[in-house]
Amino acid sequence: MNERMESPGGDIAQPGPSWPPETWISPTALKNFNTCPYRVRLRYLEKVPEPHAFSLNLSKGRIAHDLLAMSAKRIAGDLPDQEEDWFYQQAYRRLPRSEFPSDEAHVGNARDIARWVCGGLRYLDRDAGFLRIEKGDHREVPWQPEGTHLTLMTRPDLVLLRTGPEGEPFIEFIDYKTGKQRLDDIVPVVMRYAFTGYFKTLVPDTQSTRMQFTWLWLESGEINVTDLSLDYSISAWKGVRQNIELLMAEREWPAQPSHLCNYCPYNGNACTAFDAMKGDSEPF
Repeated sequence: MNERMESPGGDIAQPGPSWPPETWISPTALKNFNTCPYRVRLRYLEKVPEPHAFSLNLSKGRIAHDLLAMSAKRIAGDLPDQEEDWFYQQAYRRLPRSEFPSDEAHVGNARDIARWVCGGLRYLDRDAGFLRIEKGDHREVPWQPEGTHLTLMTRPDLVLLRTGPEGEPFIEFIDYKTGKQRLDDIVPVVMRYAFTGYFKTLVPDTQSTRMQFTWLWLESGEINVTDLSLDYSISAWKGVRQNIELLMAEREWPAQPSHLCNYCPYNGNACTAFDAMKGDSEPF
């Protein structure tokens, strides 16, 4: 990208900030960059606090993730499972009653969460080794100029050491999702890359050990599995590096309006892209 840009009035505009090498890069940052670079600039570079506004979808997702993490820790500690009604009571208490038009709506959304959690737990088993529960890892990426290192970090919902049908061990990353089904290559391959050092302490050969990434869609109950084979990971890694190169070269950080803007915490925060969207009576 050009370092100097013409402003609307013909003057030379100053380039925007660059991504600091010391700032760690997460899959979320890369995916947000692909959606709207301006949002990444606000959050990671200018450190603009996200507005505190209640989002029902985000709140339900966070509560479900918390209850699933707590339940995984109970399984790892050989404690009994909680009943669905217990999850419902927890969700009901954590969802603010004032945000719902009726008690029926409050109850219905709490029951959604309880159903999601029970559905997610049905996929787990007590014979697996619970390696990581909501605990991340990181790994440096050699970069140019020589001697520069970027750091990729990620935090899976769950990492399990499981046993296949023929008794062979395999590693599984699990990511719980409560929104629309959108698959990508960034999250699975970054997780394998970041956790390779840790896995070398567990298995004799990380290249030959089978690994998979599992998306659990809690609303629909569907499951998508990505085979994290060495060939797949090497191929997908090229795309991740391309994403990082674009991030490191970015200076304009343009706002990009799309239907995903409805979920942006900076919606309306000095972003002219939203004004353009309002003027489009038929956006789709």
